[in-house]
Amino acid sequence: MSERDVRAVENMARTGMCFDDLCDAFVQFPYEDIEIIYMRMRKEISPWAQAELKRNCS
Repeated sequence: MSERDVRAVENMARTGMCFDDLCDAFVQFPYEDIEIIYMRMRKEISPWAQAELKRNCS
């Protein structure tokens, strides 16, 4: 992922998008990369709250 792509995912995560929505919006990126960014943003937004990660695999 380029720096620009990372910033795009970060911005969307900051708006409150859940992990599933981020994965649906950025299908061209690996789930693992989105997960790393998502978890980092959730910790940045609320460091005392544990980031919740849900993925519908059906």
